Amino acid sequence: PQIYPPSLHDALPISTVLQSVSQRVQQLVANVDRYTATENMEHFELSPTGQTKSRETRRFNYLVEIRHSAKGELDVHEYRSGWMPTEKIRGYPLRTEFPDNIETAGLAMLALIFHPDFQPRYDFACEGHSSWKGRPAWVVHFRQRPNLLDSDQSGSDQPDSLLVYKVNNHSAPVPLKGRAWIDADSFQILAVESDIVHPIPEIQLMRDHQLIEYGPIQFKNKPLELWLPISADWYAQLANHRYHRRHIFTNFLLFSVDDTQKISEIGRAHV
Repeated sequence: PQIYPPSLHDALPISTVLQSVSQRVQQLVANVDRYTATENMEHFELSPTGQTKSRETRRFNYLVEIRHSAKGELDVHEYRSGWMPTEKIRGYPLRTEFPDNIETAGLAMLALIFHPDFQPRYDFACEGHSSWKGRPAWVVHFRQRPNLLDSDQSGSDQPDSLLVYKVNNHSAPVPLKGRAWIDADSFQILAVESDIVHPIPEIQLMRDHQLIEYGPIQFKNKPLELWLPISADWYAQLANHRYHRRHIFTNFLLFSVDDTQKISEIGRAHV
C-alpha cells in the first residue's frame, strides 16, 4: 500500500504501526478457523431529524468461518440462523429475515483491512497518538485505493471491499474509508470507524457509517486471548430511508480450539 509519511508529532512511523497491527491480525487468523456467537440486533428506522420511527429486534446464531481459498486468498463467510423475541412472534410464523429485508454482511470483519492480503487495496496514514476509552492508541486512517474501486480490475474472485450490501437480492461491494484505533502497547485493534467513499446508486445508498468495537476474549482453562468484535453500529441512508442498526455479540465459541468450550461472557446487556 501507499504509505504517507507521519507528521512530526508521531512517535512511530506508519510503516511500523502497520507491520505490528498486521502481525496481530495474522495471529488471529492463524488461531481461528471458525467461531460462533449470539448476535443481538436492534434495528431503528429514523426520521430526517434523527427521531426513531420504528424499532425491531432480532437474535441470531452467528457463525464466522475464516479460511484460504483454492487461490490462496483469505476468504471469510458469515452464516446466521435466527429468531425474534417471543412476544413478537406469538401467533405468527417465525421470522428470521433481516429487518426491512436489508442484510449487512462483513461488518464484524473490518479489521482484516490490516491483513497483508488486503493492505495493498488501501492507502494508510497515521493521524497521531490518541486514546480509545482511556487506552492510549495510534489512530490510522485508511481509504480504498481508487484503481481498485471497480472489482473487475482486481483480478480476483473476491469483492474488493470487506463490506457487501445485499438489498432485495442484489449484492454490491461498498468501498470504504475511515480510521482505526490501535492499542499503543499491544497493537491490537480497539475500534474501526468507516464511511463510504462515494454513494452506490444501484442500491440507492447515500450514506453508510459504521463503528466496530473489539474486545479481549478470555478462554476458560486456556492460555489464549483473542480480540474479536463485540459490538457494531451501522447508520445508513438507503432508498430515501434512514436506519440505525446495533449489533451486540456475546457467548462466543471457538471451534478451532475446543468444540465445546465457551469463551467467557462479555459484560454487556442483551437487546
